[in-house]
Amino acid sequence: MTSCIDSPCKLYEGKDSLNSENVYSQNFHGLYCACHRPYPDPDRTTPEVMLQCIVCEDWLHEEHLYEVPSPPTPTFWTHGWRDSLCQCAPCMATYASSACEFLLDAADSLMAYEASHESTSGQDASEQAFQTGLSHEQQVEMAIGYDHMASALKEYLAGFAASGQTVKAEDIQGFFETLRASKRQRRE
Repeated sequence: MTSCIDSPCKLYEGKDSLNSENVYSQNFHGLYCACHRPYPDPDRTTPEVMLQCIVCEDWLHEEHLYEVPSPPTPTFWTHGWRDSLCQCAPCMATYASSACEFLLDAADSLMAYEASHESTSGQDASEQAFQTGLSHEQQVEMAIGYDHMASALKEYLAGFAASGQTVKAEDIQGFFETLRASKRQRRE
């Protein structure tokens, strides 16, 4: 038997009945947000949107996110701010009791995440064209074509952003089909 579920653990035999690292918030009991309501809420007649906090992983209704005004504080974090966090024994104990030791892990930062994706994303097509065996004229044509496509796509997507519409796969396929048709027309 475990302390929160009335059946023994079937994954790990001999598992302790109480895991001190588990945190059972109201979410475990089927309640969410600062309003402590179930999801989906049976008493609600309008659609509800819930968002998950990336820090505490709690779920919140969109309309309740802005209810509690917080005092104005600076929100700009300077480069390397994690390095200035105190790492003395009492502060480390505070981080552990607050379950935020991840703040000390530089590999867990947004900057590290973005850097890992930059290194894997590689170069764009216009940069690759200049490193291939294409002639100078072909490289210029490739760069012009890439820039034309990129600006046309930005302009196309701006219409969706302005109207608040969701971009679907068919929309993107249609865009590229139109782009290919205009390319064929220019060649003829």
